[in-house]
Amino acid sequence: MCIIFLVSLNGAEFPMRNQRRNASPPTTVNCTVRKYLTAREIEKLMDYARKHSRYGHRDSTMILVAYRHGLRASEVCDLQWHQVELDQGRMHVRRAKNGTPSVHPIRAGRNWHGSAHLKRAWMSVRQTRPPR
Repeated sequence: MCIIFLVSLNGAEFPMRNQRRNASPPTTVNCTVRKYLTAREIEKLMDYARKHSRYGHRDSTMILVAYRHGLRASEVCDLQWHQVELDQGRMHVRRAKNGTPSVHPIRAGRNWHGSAHLKRAWMSVRQTRPPR
């Protein structure tokens, strides 16, 4: 099996297992192109963003929310705090590309662990920063 995947963050290449540079689409019948990241790769990407990005906590939170909720980059960037209701455990998403707006649950547990926690942590970071 052949897996081709390349991730770039802030112009720097992020090393992934089974990564091939300047790879062209596979030409053999037995080769598969994976179009998603695994949970382990997301954790590595979040860790890299946390350590190497100017706003690491924000960036890692955006990566997690996009991954867990299946959001496009434009949908994540379009999110506003009033769309996230921690007390109700839900997030309102305006979908791009003529998609239907939806409400996503934010729950604790194995599959959703961290979404609400990261928002609370980010809000505490925002409160300690001086305004621009």
